[in-house]
Amino acid sequence: MGAVSAVAFGIADFMGSQSGQRLGALRGLAGMLLVSTVVLTVYGWSTGAIWNAAGPGIWIAALHGILMSYALLLFFHAMTIGPINVVAPIIAAHPVFILLFALATGSRPGTIQFLAMAGIILGVIIVGAVGYVTSHPEKSDVNTKRLNASVLVCALLASVVYAGAIIAAQNAAPLNDEIVTLWLGRLFGLGAVLVVFPVTKERLTLPVRWWPFFCLHGVLDSVGLLFLLRGSGGSYDEVTAVVASTFSVITVVLAWIILGERMTRLQGLGVVLIFACVAVLAFGG
Repeated sequence: MGAVSAVAFGIADFMGSQSGQRLGALRGLAGMLLVSTVVLTVYGWSTGAIWNAAGPGIWIAALHGILMSYALLLFFHAMTIGPINVVAPIIAAHPVFILLFALATGSRPGTIQFLAMAGIILGVIIVGAVGYVTSHPEKSDVNTKRLNASVLVCALLASVVYAGAIIAAQNAAPLNDEIVTLWLGRLFGLGAVLVVFPVTKERLTLPVRWWPFFCLHGVLDSVGLLFLLRGSGGSYDEVTAVVASTFSVITVVLAWIILGERMTRLQGLGVVLIFACVAVLAFGG
């Protein structure tokens, strides 16, 4: 479940970087959330699933949606001003915060699981750190240094907020179900993004030619979250979250193939380490 989630998220986030480059992060995210909200509303209405929402699960799912929308906004913005092979691995390090939360609430994964998750996080750090070094030469002007700092701040904030969104989603799903959690998250997330437009004075205009793109982006992002939630039904939610966090590898590889962003041998070793540890969690953890 975590691996399928990672593939869907990886492609979706690469698409988010491209819509952000051309439309702006805010408009690109609003288009994706609008389409996925409409689709989930129609599906939930036709199946009756949305009527199952009740109790505290509603508010936890709402918190998830608000946190997720702002995490993605920070993430997409960072990818529009900095290299994808730096930004994606930084946000993919969010399982560090999920693991800390899990430990604080009494979860105790086995030794093999701990080692595999540590290997995944190390691989993500290698991919991101090497990408940062190779993309930012030591000698750069003041404006470049400020831009680099902005990229790092946005990516790190996105990572922390993203972790909170995943924790909220994993706690909301058992109280409702995955579809209801997705629907409520998208609904409240869309609202959270729309209130940003008047603040930034940016126009909410979504060109018609982009709607097919938004549809595919919304479907992939929703599928990624759905599989993450369905894979979190066991004893260790954090294991699924760590495996799903490898979406950054997919995003970085797509940037390498399509955009020509450089990938070094050390980054390649980081990718191999990530996939090896995912295999351990999936088949031997």
